[in-house]
Amino acid sequence: MILLAVFACTGTVETDTDPDAWQLPECLGFGPTTVTGQLANPSIDEASGIVASPRGTGAYWINNDSGDSARLFAIDQTGADLGVWNINSASAYDWEDIAALPPSTLIAADIGDNDSIRNDVTLYLIDEPENASGGGSLDATAHVLVYPDGAHNAETLIADPLTGAVYIVTKHSSNEESIVFLADLEADTLTEVARIDVGVTTGGDVRADGQWIAISTYIDAWGWARNPDEPLHTAFERWPCELPRAGEAQGEAIAWTPEDGLLTVSEGAGEDMHLSPAN
Repeated sequence: MILLAVFACTGTVETDTDPDAWQLPECLGFGPTTVTGQLANPSIDEASGIVASPRGTGAYWINNDSGDSARLFAIDQTGADLGVWNINSASAYDWEDIAALPPSTLIAADIGDNDSIRNDVTLYLIDEPENASGGGSLDATAHVLVYPDGAHNAETLIADPLTGAVYIVTKHSSNEESIVFLADLEADTLTEVARIDVGVTTGGDVRADGQWIAISTYIDAWGWARNPDEPLHTAFERWPCELPRAGEAQGEAIAWTPEDGLLTVSEGAGEDMHLSPAN
């Protein structure tokens, strides 16, 4: 399926008699992947999620995997430490990813469940501080969610900047599909809306214009073009394009940059920050 996906995305395949109708774009081009720096804060030793500042400050927000407290780290694109922010009245069973919505919302995802035994998962909505530097504490609104078909392990959270829709993508073995669940944060419910088959999913992000989704696995990354006039999850009905991915020991964190590049980092203290700039 993956080989076919790369081939199928090399040209425009959707047609319509209306010349102004949306057309499936060609796969994105990127420049050579480079190392911009290393994670300076040794406490970031299991980077599991990363997202660019929704305020556009140039900061990135990153979280550790299970075993850490309820906190977020602010860094820049080089991995320099900007501050540590503790999240008030939150717990951290297994934080796995972080997403953002304009103009200033961060969403921390306590969704990990390696043994698939959790009764529920939690998304924490946090108002991003105007200045990420210095650290401190932040309040959060918790949304406790239950899957409609029993427990799932998940490491991927994506959020649509155009509509505010939030999705959890489950993590399964390499020979199983991952399930995409739409999270209704008003009713605190989860509904299956799509399935994808690209391997063991470990993280994801949506580009700031809402028109490309990136999903990573341990060894590669995939992108889906999205028609802005349709719900985000309909993009998963199309073939994905292969995205650049540096060889990382345990790559889980992936983020679009404000310049439409991709920034990734592996678990481990002092890991390299890898940037694939947009052409």
